[in-house]
Amino acid sequence: MLYPIIPSSSLKVLKIFGIEEKDINFNTIKNHNALISNSKINKIDILFKKIDSNHD
Repeated sequence: MLYPIIPSSSLKVLKIFGIEEKDINFNTIKNHNALISNSKINKIDILFKKIDSNHD
């Protein structure tokens, strides 16, 4: 659902679950069948970098 807003981060999340961009389909969300039980979860990388604000 967030793909149109934050596509690069959404693709990182899909990669974690082994889902490719071409597999994005609203019917899989509606039917809750996008994730397969007992499937491997890939290494999770940082999705968003921390914004460091210095208030000197």
